[in-house]
Amino acid sequence: MRKTLLLLFGAIALCLAFASCSQDEQDVPMATKCEKVQTVEELTAQLKAYNAQFGIKSDALAYSTSRTPRLNLWDKLKIGLADAVGATVGALFAGPYGSILSGVVASYQTRLRILNEKQLKIEKVKHTYSDAFIGNGIYGNFTDSLGCYHNIAENALHSFYDNKFANVSDLELFHFCDSKMGSCSDGYRKNTVINASIIDRMIVETRPIYYVPYKEDMAFSEYCNNLKMMNPNKSAYIDYMYEYLFTMAYGNIEDAEQYTYEVLLNLKNSNASELDRGALTDGILTAYASLLYSASIEYQSK
Repeated sequence: MRKTLLLLFGAIALCLAFASCSQDEQDVPMATKCEKVQTVEELTAQLKAYNAQFGIKSDALAYSTSRTPRLNLWDKLKIGLADAVGATVGALFAGPYGSILSGVVASYQTRLRILNEKQLKIEKVKHTYSDAFIGNGIYGNFTDSLGCYHNIAENALHSFYDNKFANVSDLELFHFCDSKMGSCSDGYRKNTVINASIIDRMIVETRPIYYVPYKEDMAFSEYCNNLKMMNPNKSAYIDYMYEYLFTMAYGNIEDAEQYTYEVLLNLKNSNASELDRGALTDGILTAYASLLYSASIEYQSK
């Protein structure tokens, strides 16, 4: 009799649990506590499956040289990856406001190292910042303009610091970007997130991103692996950004903006945590803007 009662109570409890879950599904949207939250690794696998439709260009992955003073595709992809990962770091600390600062500094330091190695300097930049705006806006807030402001801030750094002989500290670079954003964006100026403590923490987390040793003939995949070795706690984010940038460079994509828009929509509609979703979104917007900025630069020998 005791055994029968225990089995009966157990069955009732199980039914109540299922009923509770069913009721939750009726009252709230897709992301519920009855549904597993997607990890960044799962989102990367999802992105890879989506990207499979594009294939790879027949002439992809080849290392090319040119007599024209310039950065090659591998250089631009390395900068883009450092840029995007830097943006995810900043986003984890201070949302899109932090992503601009960390992304810009990581990108600037990486590009400057490559320029110094190749004995190049920036001659001029085509000011096409508005091109970094994806579609008609996805989020209806400051995040939609992140790529535009990112390119404005990075170009300001190159214009102001590239030809100075003194080494510039990370702290000064962050404060310069913070000041630049405050002067050109009402949305940024009104935020109360960025402070001295946040900047100090972002500097510590961003620095290993642009300390990856540079070799001109280092393949993009090898650079990605080295970046992960130096930033093991960011490996999942690095893999996601690598998958996006690899497809942008080597996939048979007819419209890069539309492809990026689809990636962003998939992120928005995913069941990832709000923190991961925001960091990856800011990273993709930054990666797209980084490629546009790299394409707009003309270089000359020092």
